[in-house]
Amino acid sequence: MPVLEAKYDSEDDVPEDYKALFTEKDGAWELTEVGGIRTQADVDRVQESLRKEKSDRKKAKSDLKSWTTLGELSDVQEKLDRFPELEAAAGDKLDEDKIEGIVTKRVEARIAGKLTPVQRQLDEVTEERDILLATNDGLVKEKKSRKIGDEFTKAFEGAKALKEARPDALLLANSIFEVRDDDEAVVTKEGLADFKPGLSPKQLMLDIEKQQLRPLWWGEPRGAGSQGSRGVSGRRGSNPFSHEDWNVTKQGQVIQTEGRDVAGQMAKAAGTTVGGRRPSAKK
Repeated sequence: MPVLEAKYDSEDDVPEDYKALFTEKDGAWELTEVGGIRTQADVDRVQESLRKEKSDRKKAKSDLKSWTTLGELSDVQEKLDRFPELEAAAGDKLDEDKIEGIVTKRVEARIAGKLTPVQRQLDEVTEERDILLATNDGLVKEKKSRKIGDEFTKAFEGAKALKEARPDALLLANSIFEVRDDDEAVVTKEGLADFKPGLSPKQLMLDIEKQQLRPLWWGEPRGAGSQGSRGVSGRRGSNPFSHEDWNVTKQGQVIQTEGRDVAGQMAKAAGTTVGGRRPSAKK
């Protein structure tokens, strides 16, 4: 006795003695004439029906979601029922621009509600970024300033300048030096009135001393062709604190341009103090 299948692809595949029990459905032959038997085709049809019902329910739920802002479904229905009444009452008075404005505001409000948390997070991230950039910029400037100060101090001390003149010298250094980006060398800036660009701190000190641009850094003013404490040939420059060149106006100028410490050194060398009496003439 052959084993019957519940479904055959063609009539020729059905055993000859049992063809009366099969019926053609959708191009295949299914067992239909035996009571109480559920074939795979029956199961497939039930599953497809369930799948379609589930899909339809999901779509209906999605379609109804956009209406939830209007309240419960009963409220929505009530509003819809009143629409013909309101339309009739309005007659030709419907303002399309006003209606469009209402719709636009509602859409914008919904969009704003979605974007507000995102914008808040973006603002926080932007603020943190700005703080980090400012902190980094400050650290870079501090590092460059320290490098300029260290290298210029070394050159200043190597030039045997007065220790008391160092604050004034460092103030000048911070205004005329920069740290070059390509090799991080400390050099003078472009466009300076008194100094060439690209000079190292050591080269600058040599240039200042040679041209006598800051003579008080070495203790006394020195003019062209004069001799100072560092042995330049010629006559010693004038000292407004000395008996011979006593000049209160020039003393004030020295204090303003070179600082009180340098002025004090000059006054001491002349035998007096800043604000003191005119020293006696040297014998």
